[in-house]
Amino acid sequence: LLRHKEAVVSAAFSPDGTRVVTASEDNTVRVWDAASGKLVRWFQLDPGESRVFALSPDGKTLVVAEESHSPGAGVQLWDTTTGQEAKALEAGASWAEKLAWHPTGTLLATAAGKKARVWNAAGELVRELPQQAGTVMDLAWRPGTQHLTLLAYGAATTYDPELKPAAEKGSALCGMAMTEKQGGSDVRANMTTATPLNGGGPGAEYEITGHKW
Repeated sequence: LLRHKEAVVSAAFSPDGTRVVTASEDNTVRVWDAASGKLVRWFQLDPGESRVFALSPDGKTLVVAEESHSPGAGVQLWDTTTGQEAKALEAGASWAEKLAWHPTGTLLATAAGKKARVWNAAGELVRELPQQAGTVMDLAWRPGTQHLTLLAYGAATTYDPELKPAAEKGSALCGMAMTEKQGGSDVRANMTTATPLNGGGPGAEYEITGHKW
């Protein structure tokens, strides 16, 4: 029987199944041996709202976050070997509702409201994703890639940051490149010309001549 002094608000197995992690209203997160039920490590947290947590794939780092944007809320990385706080995430990460470690343990994704961010294992911000149309309800990494799928109210979006041909990507953003006259952005006044080389056509090379690229 795994006991806390107050109600347990969440529980989950470690990735290798040897540990059980529990969070409680007594402001602690505890790590238990799944086979014997013995307490392995516990973390005393500041008083706060309900929390979410995620254990890294190697079991060495525990990330704990408050689910509401309350005073003093934060997202912390804890060293499960020493039981000490290793780092508090910054760059706007004062709270989080969803957490997801990359299977390699090198990246951590967090989501709060309509925003999602990606961090490295040291707790440094790697990427802030565009704001979603609705609240992010869940997020997950696609195995074998660095593709992160976000499930938000009304849509699911996959971001693929890798540089490779569009046909090989999980997703891509399309846009238009253009030149403009100095001091203006009126497309109707664009003086750029594109001259085809070797016949032109889809995928062919063109020589671009313009005032400003």
